[in-house]
Amino acid sequence: MQIFFVLLIILAVLAAILAAGSLTLFANAVYRGAKRDKMPTDSVLPPPESYEGKRRRQNLEAEKLRESRQLQPVEIQSADGLKLRGNFLAAEQPNRKIVLSIHGYRCSGLREWGLFAGYYHRRGVHLLMPDDRAHGASEGKYIGFGWLDRLDILRWCDYLCERFGPDCEILLHGISMGAAAVMMASGETQFPPQVKGIVADCGFTCAWDELRYRMRADYSFRTPILLWAADKLCQKRAGYSLKEASALEQIKKCKTPVLFIHGDEDDYVPTEMVYQLYTACEAPKMLLIQRGAIHANSYLTNPAQYEKTLEEFFRLIEF
Repeated sequence: MQIFFVLLIILAVLAAILAAGSLTLFANAVYRGAKRDKMPTDSVLPPPESYEGKRRRQNLEAEKLRESRQLQPVEIQSADGLKLRGNFLAAEQPNRKIVLSIHGYRCSGLREWGLFAGYYHRRGVHLLMPDDRAHGASEGKYIGFGWLDRLDILRWCDYLCERFGPDCEILLHGISMGAAAVMMASGETQFPPQVKGIVADCGFTCAWDELRYRMRADYSFRTPILLWAADKLCQKRAGYSLKEASALEQIKKCKTPVLFIHGDEDDYVPTEMVYQLYTACEAPKMLLIQRGAIHANSYLTNPAQYEKTLEEFFRLIEF
C-alpha cells in the first residue's frame, strides 16, 4: 500500500511537471503577450550578417518609412472577427501590381519589410505590409504559425482585388513564418488567380517540426511529450493543431510559381527544410541558396544576388 501511494505521488508530480512545462511552451510559442520582440534602436550597427544587425536595420528602415509620410494605414477584418492592420506604400505611378509582404515570427510588417521597401518602390510596384494577427497593430491573442494567417492572406488579397480591380497582379513575398504562411495559403482551393507568384524566404515545413527542432537545438529536449501536450493546448485555445500547420502538405497542392530562398547557414529554420519544400512543390519553381546567410538574412548578406534572383523570377512570371 505504501508503494502504491509513493507511485501515486510520483505520477502526480510528473503530471504537474508536464502540465507546467506544456503550458510554458504554449505560452512562449503561441500566446501573444508572453514574449515581446524588443528591437534595439541605436544607430551603431553591427555587421549585416549578424541577426542583431538585421534587427537594427529593420528598425532604422521602418523609422525612415514612418518619417517619409508616404505610408497609408489600412485595415480589414479576419474571418473570425479580428481587426487586421497594416501599411500601404503606393507606387509613384498608378498601376495594378502589388507586393503583399508577410513578415516573420514576432516581427511586424513595417519592421520586416522596411528593408525591401526601397527595392520594390524603385521597381514601381505597390507594397502592402500587413501585421499578422497577434502581431504589431493587429488584434489577436494567439500566433497562427502560418495556419491561421493563410486565411488572413486570402482576405488581404480580396481587399487588393476590391481596391485595384479583378485584373490586378499580386506577388506574395513571405519571410520565415511569413514564408510558411504564403505556402500554406497557396494550397487553398480559393487561392486567388490574381496571385502571379510566391517568394518563400526561409520558411519551415510544419509548425510541429519547427518547434520540435527548436526544443532539441535550444534545450536538448528530444522527447516530444511536452510538445504533444502543448499541441493539445493549442488546439483547445488557439483553434488549430501544430501538426496541421503544414506548409509541406499545402505546397503539394500549389499551382502558382514559387521562388524558394534559404540561407545555407540557417540554424534556426534548418536549411534542409527548403529542399523538402522545393521537392514537394510541383508548380514552376526556382531555388536560391544564399551562401553565408543565417536565418532571415539572405537579403542583407548579398542584396545584389537576392535582387538578381528576384528579377529572374519576375521574368518567369511576367510580373
